[in-house]
Amino acid sequence: MEPGRNAEPASHSRLSTFETCPLQYRFRYVDRIPREEVSVESFLGTSIHAALERLYGCAREGRVPPLEEVLAEFTAGWRQAYLPHVRIRRTRYTGEDYRLQGEAILARYFRDHHPFDEDVTLGLEERIEADLAPGGEYRFAGVIDRLARVQDGTLVIHDYKTSSFLPGVEKLRGDRQLPLYQIAIQQQRPEEKRVRLVWHFVAYARRIELSLAPEELESVRAGALGLIERILSEKEFPPRESALCDWCDYQAICPVGRRRAERAGSSLGPRPA
Repeated sequence: MEPGRNAEPASHSRLSTFETCPLQYRFRYVDRIPREEVSVESFLGTSIHAALERLYGCAREGRVPPLEEVLAEFTAGWRQAYLPHVRIRRTRYTGEDYRLQGEAILARYFRDHHPFDEDVTLGLEERIEADLAPGGEYRFAGVIDRLARVQDGTLVIHDYKTSSFLPGVEKLRGDRQLPLYQIAIQQQRPEEKRVRLVWHFVAYARRIELSLAPEELESVRAGALGLIERILSEKEFPPRESALCDWCDYQAICPVGRRRAERAGSSLGPRPA
């Protein structure tokens, strides 16, 4: 990576990973060590996103599939992709419990939003990129879950969250992901003056909407730029212990992960072939 330049665009995931644990960032994005496992929560989120993408793709073409079809496709996709590398930490639950949870989330979302005509979908999994500083030296890239337009012409950036964490409005005002998406969209489409950000916390059937002032967007841009500069100048990438360590994909090779395993009386050694 060139000094003073992010050769690969930063993403929300990259930036968040560094904030969570610099060593995890190094393993994933510098050393590019493959992840042998994926958490069941992550697998559930990916499966729900895929189901919603199919649903809105059909609706965009003028056909809203019945709920039974949506759930059948979700279950088929789940069973096809569910492999032994999916890790369940809360051992009182099974993979089937999580699949049923996904079905319940989708069914409630379907009933709450049917017939899916509140806005016009312009794009699904829309890739965007933004320059965070003049000269294109610091870039950000992301994927918008759903881009839409409402009747008054406002552009709407929808993001679907499947986690069990439900933040308040003020917490979201300090969020980085969707504001950076807005910055990217308005760089690509300067004519778009009205943009609304919508977070869907589907596990809670909650929807939070915000319209940010220019100074709020500028604060987010500056904060992201500062974080990218910190990452580019980082030499050590030290581990940062937290409750999130239990969900880390690199526990077996992390000194903190190994210490935690020893304290718990378990082994994180290499898997048998």
